Amino acid sequence: MQPALLQARVSAYHAKPPFGPMEPAVPGEEAESGRGLALIEALVTTVTFERQDGTNTWVLSRTSSQDQ
Repeated sequence: MQPALLQARVSAYHAKPPFGPMEPAVPGEEAESGRGLALIEALVTTVTFERQDGTNTWVLSRTSSQDQ
């Protein structure tokens, strides 16, 4: 069986550049936010970020190869 590729592109138009580090980190137990990048990286194979002409685009890809 050949590997399957699932890819999603999520764009925000007329967006501000991201702020802070774009490294996934797990916040403390009491934190109410800050888990997004860590959750995304746990679910996909690759995450890339592109910024062009005021548009932020996240490209999320997951490759799956199952031996059956």
